[in-house]
Amino acid sequence: MKPHKTWTLVIAGMATFMTALDTLVVTTALPVLRADLRASLSGLEWTVNAYNLVWVAVGFSALGAVAAALTGGRRELTADAVVGMVPA
Repeated sequence: MKPHKTWTLVIAGMATFMTALDTLVVTTALPVLRADLRASLSGLEWTVNAYNLVWVAVGFSALGAVAAALTGGRRELTADAVVGMVPA
């Protein structure tokens, strides 16, 4: 395997690990959120889902920026800006 492919795999793995770790932190805080905010189970589910959707939006935005940088195209950069403006 070429060195740049290895580093790509390592960075992608680290990003996935950080996302899983952040989700674990939010999930661990759910009992405190439930007690302090008197949230329902449905509200807690929305909390976790909204947090994950924000991470997905950030990931797509970064992917669009990388595609624009690699191709030098304005279409990718414009699409990235549009996706970045969509509320998560």
